[in-house]
Amino acid sequence: MSADEIHLRTHYFPYQKSCRALLAALCAVLIAVAFGIVTFLTGSHLLTSPHRAAVPHVELSPAPASWKIEGALTEACTCSVPCTCNFGEGPSPHDYCYAFYSYDIRKGSYNDVKLDGLRFGG
Repeated sequence: MSADEIHLRTHYFPYQKSCRALLAALCAVLIAVAFGIVTFLTGSHLLTSPHRAAVPHVELSPAPASWKIEGALTEACTCSVPCTCNFGEGPSPHDYCYAFYSYDIRKGSYNDVKLDGLRFGG
């Protein structure tokens, strides 16, 4: 293939990229419309189905959690001690704050779940 043929081939369809983008956008819109129609029809069918059981609306509020822990917290970060990010003393003296915390719960519970001896960090 000569250089002239390559030149002619690349300029034969000058709008090839924009046509592909337009075709891709059109396909995406058609898929979205089809999905919306199916979702709408399915939802409408469920709302008007005679087999749908009437369920009374009951509003449940979560019970207040009962928790207590005793133990130790270890903190290590790139700020000064104590970490200014956590104690409301302003932003980190650096442009970043990389922190690591570890917890050692000697005695504790969350509702009926015992947390005694739990250790975790992150």
